[in-house]
Amino acid sequence: MSGRNVVGLLAVLLLVPAVPVEGQGDTAGQLPIGDFGDDSSPYANDGDCDDTRFSGDRGSSAWTASDEHVGRDATDCRIRLIAGLISWREAPAIAPRVVLDALPDSRVIASAVELREREVLTLATREQNRVTIVWDGENYRWASRENRVLISNPPRSGIFHVFVDPTGGGWIKVLDQRELPDLLRLDGPDVQFYESVSDGLTVLTYWGSSPRRWVP
Repeated sequence: MSGRNVVGLLAVLLLVPAVPVEGQGDTAGQLPIGDFGDDSSPYANDGDCDDTRFSGDRGSSAWTASDEHVGRDATDCRIRLIAGLISWREAPAIAPRVVLDALPDSRVIASAVELREREVLTLATREQNRVTIVWDGENYRWASRENRVLISNPPRSGIFHVFVDPTGGGWIKVLDQRELPDLLRLDGPDVQFYESVSDGLTVLTYWGSSPRRWVP
């Protein structure tokens, strides 16, 4: 059976056509993958899928250079999808969500042969040692340290949030006491952080407060 015959047969079997929704065409380009939209296109129900969110055999006369029919040719696209002639294009990648973006105020470097005194960092050194944690939809990542995967288990322990590098590269602890009553708050800013970085047998420890962004 040819592709056109398959489409024709499915058109007959499709009992519930898409119902146009007033005004939907203006925002159809923002429809998520899986939402066919409506049949408000002037070329709807002609057998061709004019929605450019699909790839494959969309039909010999399907629009290819315009997105104005996105979400507006639902029945044609649904039929062709069921027939296996087209598929959804890959959804665009979602940008990682920044969880922590902060600059340290001071650091201590320690090893088996050396222990330096606590050093107050200059603005340039603070920028060079920025600590950034992101959530990529599946894992926390230490974006400022080779994008290593971090484990937060449990994700929240009282007022402390702990993120650990399972390969032994270090960890970050964030103190967030903004929701505590004043009588229970520790001294210092409401949000403070501590970063410990292991480099061989040397450990670099950074302290800071008032991060530029902290959204657990």
